[in-house]
Amino acid sequence: MSNVLFTMPGKIGDNLAKVPVIYQYWKQTGIKSDVCLDKESYILKDFFSNQPWADNVFISEGVTNYGFGGQPFDFGKDAEFRQKYKDVYHLGYKTNGEMPNIASTNLTEVALAVSKCPIDPLYLLSEPSIEFEKKKIKNLCIHIDTHEEFRAEPAKNTILPILEDIMPYFENIYFLGLFENPSFYDEFKKFDNIKFFDDEGDLNKVVDLLSESLLIGTFSSMWVLASLMKIDQIVIRCPRINWTNKESSDKETWFDPYKFDDIKDLIKKIKKQNGI
Repeated sequence: MSNVLFTMPGKIGDNLAKVPVIYQYWKQTGIKSDVCLDKESYILKDFFSNQPWADNVFISEGVTNYGFGGQPFDFGKDAEFRQKYKDVYHLGYKTNGEMPNIASTNLTEVALAVSKCPIDPLYLLSEPSIEFEKKKIKNLCIHIDTHEEFRAEPAKNTILPILEDIMPYFENIYFLGLFENPSFYDEFKKFDNIKFFDDEGDLNKVVDLLSESLLIGTFSSMWVLASLMKIDQIVIRCPRINWTNKESSDKETWFDPYKFDDIKDLIKKIKKQNGI
């Protein structure tokens, strides 16, 4: 058990976005931390336990509202936690209902501001914050968030027309996701070499696959995971949402739907850079 606790009161994508704060704390101080996850992020428990910055990772009740990344931001257990730990940093997005007064809307920077974790933010968004072995790109991974049709359909209708042209650049084409609506993927199944990747609830397996892949898809938890890894990825914007929390360095890899030639040109560029 560490003397330091980070709490993460939210769902998977929100909590992945907070990882760079814990990583930089470990990198800058050499101190491992305990991590308290909300029950909605139980899938992250084993994944975080394998990281060098984590000591004990556990699940707690207490979060009752998932607005702004999970409220109450401290699980309602701040006093209890502070009796057990020397230092406690709550990685929510609001403190007592208030957003921090900072210019950034990047979720990682917001979590750092809320927690008041005493780290230098210089490298917060610029380097990988999970450990993995980066390999030469050989796969294309596709992830489309299917929870909302207005987000999913434009992405599908952008990827489908270019898929046959870009397939020769990759050894394997994988779909990532939970596949709640199998019929959504029917048009992709006409391609013989499309595979549907089953991670069996283990994000370590996803990281292994992404370590040698280009990711193309929508703004989602997979985008956050790839961002933590700093691997090549292409994001199809949702036409009804103005994403304000993306990193400025992503601007050349984010595309409005139906920018077929622009996306293919970027894939060719990535192909050349990686010797695919």
